[in-house]
Amino acid sequence: MGKPKKQTSTKGDPNDKDKSVEDKKDWCVYILYTSDHRFYTGITNNMTTRWRKHCNKTGAKFFLGRNPVSLCYQEPGHTRSSASRREYAIKQLSRTEKQRLIISHYGPHPFFTPFTDSSASK
Repeated sequence: MGKPKKQTSTKGDPNDKDKSVEDKKDWCVYILYTSDHRFYTGITNNMTTRWRKHCNKTGAKFFLGRNPVSLCYQEPGHTRSSASRREYAIKQLSRTEKQRLIISHYGPHPFFTPFTDSSASK
């Protein structure tokens, strides 16, 4: 005869994710300029907290030997998933392409000379 059907009530089921939380567009992609003239690209849903973590060396391991100098690019309005995809896409850009992205949104940046490719950027 077969197995009896499970009841499909989702009330209080911890395995059901709340799509409204998952789909919130409160994530942003950001680029920081660092003390050794590199760009760091990341994502967050709280830029102030993330900046503090980077400054205190409790964020990414990338900042153990360097310091963040400036938030030079921020792209809000992402879900967690779309922010991760955009972060990956930006990380694939060359240093010059990242500079062009920053300048196209904000104009010249005081901490770097545009379109120099003398140091690493990923």
